[in-house]
Amino acid sequence: MRKTAAFVVGLLFLGGLAGLGLSDGFPGIVIPPIIIPPAILNSRNVTLIADADTYVSEALPRDNFGEEFYLRVGYDNSEFGGLWYSYVWFNLSEIPQDTNVTAAYMCLYLKNQVPANNDLVSAYDVRVAVPGDSWREERVTWNNRPSIAKNVSSLKIDRGVERYYCWDVSNEVKYWVSTPYIGCPTPTCFSIPTNKGFVVYTDDNLATTAFFDFESRENVHPPELIIYYNSSEVLNVTETTETVVNDTMPPTISISEGEGSLDFKYCYVVITDDLAIKSIRIYDNGELLFSEDDYNGTSDRGDHYSKTFQVDGYGNHVIRVVALDYGGNMAEKTLGIHVGEESPPVVLITFQPEHPAIGDLVAIKVIASSLPQRITRMQVYLNSSPDDLQVLEDTPMLQETFNKTYYIRAERGVRAYTVTAYAYDEEDLLTRESRTALVGRCNDMVLNQNEEGVDCGGVCEDCNPYEYGLVSVGYYEPPCEQHDIGDIYYIVHGFGNNLPGTWVKKFDRSWSTAYERMFRDKDYSRWVNNSTVFGEDNLYVDSVDLVFYGGHGGMSNGSIGGVPSWVYTGAFAVKKDSCGILSWWMRFDEDLDWLILYSCHSLENSDGNNQWLEAWNGTFHGLHMIMGFNGVTWISWTTIEIGEDFADNLKDGDTFAQAWLDAATDWACCNKPAVMAVNPYVLDHDHLPGEGEVVYVPNEKADPSRMVWVGYTDCWGLDSC
Repeated sequence: MRKTAAFVVGLLFLGGLAGLGLSDGFPGIVIPPIIIPPAILNSRNVTLIADADTYVSEALPRDNFGEEFYLRVGYDNSEFGGLWYSYVWFNLSEIPQDTNVTAAYMCLYLKNQVPANNDLVSAYDVRVAVPGDSWREERVTWNNRPSIAKNVSSLKIDRGVERYYCWDVSNEVKYWVSTPYIGCPTPTCFSIPTNKGFVVYTDDNLATTAFFDFESRENVHPPELIIYYNSSEVLNVTETTETVVNDTMPPTISISEGEGSLDFKYCYVVITDDLAIKSIRIYDNGELLFSEDDYNGTSDRGDHYSKTFQVDGYGNHVIRVVALDYGGNMAEKTLGIHVGEESPPVVLITFQPEHPAIGDLVAIKVIASSLPQRITRMQVYLNSSPDDLQVLEDTPMLQETFNKTYYIRAERGVRAYTVTAYAYDEEDLLTRESRTALVGRCNDMVLNQNEEGVDCGGVCEDCNPYEYGLVSVGYYEPPCEQHDIGDIYYIVHGFGNNLPGTWVKKFDRSWSTAYERMFRDKDYSRWVNNSTVFGEDNLYVDSVDLVFYGGHGGMSNGSIGGVPSWVYTGAFAVKKDSCGILSWWMRFDEDLDWLILYSCHSLENSDGNNQWLEAWNGTFHGLHMIMGFNGVTWISWTTIEIGEDFADNLKDGDTFAQAWLDAATDWACCNKPAVMAVNPYVLDHDHLPGEGEVVYVPNEKADPSRMVWVGYTDCWGLDSC
């Protein structure tokens, strides 16, 4: 970031005014039509570079954006949308108070606009105002932003991108220069500065999405303040120049992993650019590791950057690299890596009997071995429900094998017991193994007696009733702040409350009680609070037959193991392990058959690029299908009954695919439902159990070449809600 203001001093003559864009013949800068005051025709001028700038977001009201490369202004009416205001401040302390300022213009360089069509966005005025209070670049957010005290100037953005737009701020700059502090001319007697900078914004009641990205002071075309003054002397100010190049090619980024040990791995980053690299940032699982700005000025080879660094912590990591060049082109790349050796201990868990009846004495045997290493610690836990945890073992040791049997009595009201064992060896390698025993078996293992042991002539409940889970995330807390979508609760529970009574609800998690670990595979670990934490899908998502999730989500492009791949991210309200779960870290290989994701872009297939296949094919190890959306998913009063309608369609005998595609479309909102199935036969024949055929799918990795997608790609004129 720039720490000092930059000044460009010159003398403006009549012929030079056109060069600033006052005529269409010079498109580099746009200034609103003005009557040229005779007083500035032979004025000198000085150009200041912004000393602080940032923007605030109504959708992310607690987030600060002081390090961003752009200043966003406008409005987005999507579910992630809202208003954006930008704040800019220039240091005027080197301008003497007696300077005769004749005019001043604040100029911002437009890099991008949405929509791209000028006819759609030029109807909106972009306004410059004075805020009512001071603000700090690194702290201001939507929630603590200063109010708008006075409108100063307005301008229509109608000349396209890649140019400066300038607003007349003459009166404000004249006042700030002549009266820098309220009440007296020096800060010692009453130090309240008059210069609080500018706020840039659009109308608060825009009908459609329209926003503008201006380059910030971290970018190559920073905000400028051009001040005209009458003086026989040139102002004695510090003059610096900004490197600006004609470059349209973004940098190229390469990330690779190297050698490591149990708790770290080396990572290598190489960035090249056809001309010069300006800024680099490197993140590990969202945390900033390295940051470098104005790189070209500190390097003998500004077109080449390389970095070797150490990634610490056993488990999975996502390395993200962002690079910016002096043409304002930005590139981004991600790589998933795993830290730790791949030869952990072996753990075996058995139940005897395998399917106990109520009242049976159950023997639980746990065996572990890590030869040639020795076991250094064993932890064994017993769950009779997601909220009930019993410690059977937590013992340090130093022995070649572990072999122990625990005894419990199968109790009425418990449908299943899950045992989870952790084994550590001398190399600090860790294995986590889990096994579940269902309670309430029939004597002949089919349908002879019910759970109370009463003979019902072959007409009793199955030993393994169908179970489902609900996850609704409608409200978000820092650092997982997102736009709240409280009505998602009614969609999710409308489905669950309308399922047949034979279905058993195993878990129902909303808001802060839902977290990433519930979806992450039991064999995938993360480093959290200085300890290794494995996934718990075997206790939640992969321990039931059907799960309905509702919450924010998105599809992005990255790479894992050096292979480029699309990945879906589902959002959570609280950061127990992480604010989001990646589809890379899901693998449903136990019980889950049907997964519903009421979430944006969950089954993205934009332009037929098959993002859905890359993101999800690795999760199918017995999973039948995923139901989601192609594109943005909307929530309004017209969509509240989608969950209930979906369950009704299933009970009417529709296949899962038919039921979802019918229920999830909407007459007012542009919802584009989609279905991904393990193979075409499952897509066409899978029904809700008891309402039609249920296709057998083995618990093994499915063939991606047989997977199919069906869904909507158009809304026939519908827009957002």
